Amino acid sequence: MRKNYGFTIVETILILVIVGILGGTGWYVWNASSKTNNTYDTANQVASSSNKYPKSQATTPSTQKTDPYAGWKTYSSKTYGFGLKYPGDNTWSFSLNETADSPARNAGNLVDAASVSYGSGSINAGPSTLVSIQVVKPGSDYDGGSEWGDKQFKGNNLYTLYSKSSVKNNGLSGTRWEYRPKDNQSDIVIYYYFQNSKFTYKITVDNSLGTVNGTNLNGMGEKIYDTLNIN
Repeated sequence: MRKNYGFTIVETILILVIVGILGGTGWYVWNASSKTNNTYDTANQVASSSNKYPKSQATTPSTQKTDPYAGWKTYSSKTYGFGLKYPGDNTWSFSLNETADSPARNAGNLVDAASVSYGSGSINAGPSTLVSIQVVKPGSDYDGGSEWGDKQFKGNNLYTLYSKSSVKNNGLSGTRWEYRPKDNQSDIVIYYYFQNSKFTYKITVDNSLGTVNGTNLNGMGEKIYDTLNIN
C-alpha cells in the first residue's frame, strides 16, 4: 500500500483559506486602530489650534431706546377713570377746572374738566391750552352724543371736517374728528369722544399752536393725547 507524505489538494486549499482569513482579520484590526489614532490626533490638533487662536466674539452695539416722555409728570384719577402725562418743566401746567361751569357741575352733568396748557400767557391772552378733557354724565345735555364731533365748527366757514375715524383707547371704542381750515391745512384741531358705563369723555386737542415763547408746540397736543389712558 502506497503512503501519502504530502498535503492533499483539499488540505492545501483549506490551509490557504484559513491563512487568508487570519491575515484579513489582522489587517482590518490594524487599519481600524490606525484610523482611530489619526482621528484622535486631528481632534487634539483642532482643540489646540482653537485654544491658541480663539474666535473673536462679535460685538453687537447696544440699541437703547430713548423714552420720548422722560421727565414728564403723570396725572391719574381713579375717581374719573383716566390718566395722562404732560411735560414736567414749569412752563407746562395741568389743571382740574373744578370751578368750570358750576351750574352744570351742580346739576351732576359736568362731572370733571381738565386741561394741559403751556405758558402763563400774556396780558391779552391766557395760557395756550393743548388738551382739554370734559368728563360728563352719559345722556346729559353736556354729553353731545356720538355725533358730538360732527357739530364742531358748524356754520364756521374757516374750518372743515378733514377726516372722521373710529379709534380705541385702552380697548374702549370711540370716534376721532379732525378739522382743518381751508387756507391752512397744517392748522389742526382734533376731537375725541369715548363713553363707558360711568362717564362720557369729550377731548379737544389743539395740535397746531405754532411757536409760543420760542417753543414749537405743533404736534404736542397729539403727543400728550397719546399718553391718555381711559380705564
